[in-house]
Amino acid sequence: MASTTDSATDESISLPRKSSWKYIGPGIVVAHVGAGDAFAAGFLSATLRGLPPGDRLRHGHLMAAATLTVAGDLAVPPGRAHADRLAALDGPAWGTLRLGPGWTAATEQDPQDQVEVPTA
Repeated sequence: MASTTDSATDESISLPRKSSWKYIGPGIVVAHVGAGDAFAAGFLSATLRGLPPGDRLRHGHLMAAATLTVAGDLAVPPGRAHADRLAALDGPAWGTLRLGPGWTAATEQDPQDQVEVPTA
């Protein structure tokens, strides 16, 4: 097992050293571009919200999944409430979760999820 500790909260999380990834079928990944950046964005967003380490990892995976299931590297992220519900799944349900193309479009975006970017 590998473990890490969140220095801000002293919470720790342990992960198996051996990979648990498995092939889940064709057509799941549309494009490989941007998944790492999306993972970092989800993880950091959850960190800024003060979520525990396990939830941070799950939010990172959800944002990466949003990117992997669209063509190109820019995906509409899931709404915060939807991502929170998915991240809160118990271990067995999380382990069987499969997200395919269009999964983020099926959720309503909360206006609080929107970020205004000033234009010059």
